[in-house]
Amino acid sequence: MSQVNKKIRNLPREPDVVCVNCGHPDAVWAHDPYHDAGMGQKCDDIFGAPLCTWCHDYRDGRQLTDRRGHSCIQGGQNDWEWRYRVLREGIKVLMDKNLLAVK
Repeated sequence: MSQVNKKIRNLPREPDVVCVNCGHPDAVWAHDPYHDAGMGQKCDDIFGAPLCTWCHDYRDGRQLTDRRGHSCIQGGQNDWEWRYRVLREGIKVLMDKNLLAVK
């Protein structure tokens, strides 16, 4: 069972939170693909980032390019550098909003 946090999942509803990849204002909290889980299961909420629908589809492999035109064979599922950058930006958003702290 993954760790669920409503504050994290609702974060993209805040007006100053945009897609960390392309800057589009309409974003959702997109979880990083979870290799150990079955269909419909998500990883813990901290392993995600705010992404627009298009970039989210790229991350999950449903789109072959992101909104900025970046592409990879089989979409973002196998684009490890892209996924790492987006996850890193998501962690920065969590830290900026005081939802993740390093002590």
